[in-house]
Amino acid sequence: MSVIAQVASVPTRASVPRLLARQAPSGAAALEFEGRTMTYQELDAQAGRLAHRLRGLGVKPGDRVVICATRSIPAIVGVVGILKAGAAYVPLDPELPAERLGHMMAEVRPAAGVIDRSLRPAVAAVDIPILCLDDPLPDPAAVLDSDEVEPETLAYVLFTSGSTGQPKGVLMPHGPLVNLIQWHQESLPLACGSRVLQFAPLGFDVSFQEIFTTLAGDGTLVLMQEELRRDPAGLLRYLIAQRIQRLFLPFVALQQLAEEVAATGRVPAALIDVITAGEQLQITDAIRALFRRLPSARLHNHYGPTETHVVTAHVLSGDPARWPALPPIGHPIAGTRIHLLDPAGHPVPVGAVGEIHIAGACVSAGYLDRAGLTAERFLPDPFDPGARMYRTGDLSRQGEGGEFEYLGRNDAQIKVRGHRIEPGEVEASLRRHPAVRACAVVAQATGAEKILAAYFVPRTIPAPAAGELHEFLRGVLPEPMLPSRYFPIDRLPLTASGKLDRRVLSNLGGNLPAIAANTAPLKGALEQTIAAIWETVLGTRDFGPELSFFAAGGTSLMMTNVRRGLESALGREIPMPILFRFPTIRSLATELGGEGRTQAQPRTDVATRAARQREAMARQTTMPFNRIRPS
Repeated sequence: MSVIAQVASVPTRASVPRLLARQAPSGAAALEFEGRTMTYQELDAQAGRLAHRLRGLGVKPGDRVVICATRSIPAIVGVVGILKAGAAYVPLDPELPAERLGHMMAEVRPAAGVIDRSLRPAVAAVDIPILCLDDPLPDPAAVLDSDEVEPETLAYVLFTSGSTGQPKGVLMPHGPLVNLIQWHQESLPLACGSRVLQFAPLGFDVSFQEIFTTLAGDGTLVLMQEELRRDPAGLLRYLIAQRIQRLFLPFVALQQLAEEVAATGRVPAALIDVITAGEQLQITDAIRALFRRLPSARLHNHYGPTETHVVTAHVLSGDPARWPALPPIGHPIAGTRIHLLDPAGHPVPVGAVGEIHIAGACVSAGYLDRAGLTAERFLPDPFDPGARMYRTGDLSRQGEGGEFEYLGRNDAQIKVRGHRIEPGEVEASLRRHPAVRACAVVAQATGAEKILAAYFVPRTIPAPAAGELHEFLRGVLPEPMLPSRYFPIDRLPLTASGKLDRRVLSNLGGNLPAIAANTAPLKGALEQTIAAIWETVLGTRDFGPELSFFAAGGTSLMMTNVRRGLESALGREIPMPILFRFPTIRSLATELGGEGRTQAQPRTDVATRAARQREAMARQTTMPFNRIRPS
């Protein structure tokens, strides 16, 4: 059946900058980072200067402007300034492979760039005007006319994984984002000065929700160093020290935080609202225990793809012991409509499974320069003539109370650690390796977390080493899209109809040998200690001193257990970023064995980190093919 939520009133010509205008004269703290505070008044002035400068460079409403910046107050100023200029911001992660960055820049065709000066090489391939966030900006001679920004004006372009082998850009106008902000103000209002952590990278749509529901709601947005995102212990300390009251976390990060609270007994007592989205929420024992220690806090389960942002919400409160293991995704938020349809496009009855189609004020403008794909996924809404709906590929069932349950995908798309991944994109990249004849990528469960596993049919004997394939993919794909395990097989399993049988592959990994590394002997007591902890966490001995923890099948959640084991064995604190910088037994032992180096180690730049991983993985050995029987 079609479920229609009451549509909130949307002011005429509403835009994100207009929603921020009310806070502009305020002297209250808008942003905080490393001891520095910027008031709403200062934010409005700085963003206005940047907007005027962009206009002076020829940027017009609806143009696209790339932003490439590290986490900082100037980065937020840059985003707000781009929107005030009427342009759409396009976040670029400087750690992405150069090939992927080049593809994104070519598709976006930006009118200008806003960057940290140190990141200028990331956009060097495109000849566009550049504004450096480090440089002072003069006061404008006139005030910009915010009425030039209409609800239909483009606000941002975010890239998601694409089944064709290239990422696709989602075009999001102001209208859907205004609807989201207004729903927040009505349903999840912030008390003036409430402290909200900015956790998500700018390339994730959740970052918009963090930033602009806070700034439009008189809150204080608290920024943090990038490394804390990977360090549950550091994140917990930061939440406590900064008295964070609202927190947006994907499920895996929430699980890590809950385990850290259980291990240390320290509680982020100021938390009032924890909002999770991006992957299916599971209520584990650790999460129940966390919220028992936070009796006044609420856990919010949000659902919505990048193409629509948030469309449903469910609130968990009261006794955590009564929370379901897999909570529903809730009811549609104001301004959105959910249609559950069968393959023929007909509504399904209550209790029956259907595919989620999203309509209403939340629907984006489609994909950048992908007219065919836009027409395939953004369909006419048969229940509202002239309107469109987005076909998600997600399956759901509606209960008698009107709430929706998430039941997974009806295609091969998967979520791994909050990242939406099209296996086809990973497969297309892996097939480019000259020694790979055919391949398939599937998700495999490792406790509460999923990993990617790549099965490939090699062209050569011996098969290429896991490290060689891993490093090849590292050159073209973002880190979250890299498989954790690689299995050579003689052929891919097929169904009776001749299609790839992904179910067989998903269940096959546990019956195949894990990827073996260079079997050189371990050196010294510290390497032996680390190896013993790996063996306990990974449940295997099939690794050597030069194999990456992640190529051995480890995950970020498992890395938390490695850190706890090391701290117990060595009797000192081990910062989580150290484990990510030095992912092999040998490199980690060298780092931890250096007198005082762990505490004083400066941030390793991307190139150095990549070189270390390439050097380590290149020394892996090959393994015989794994045989599977035809289905």
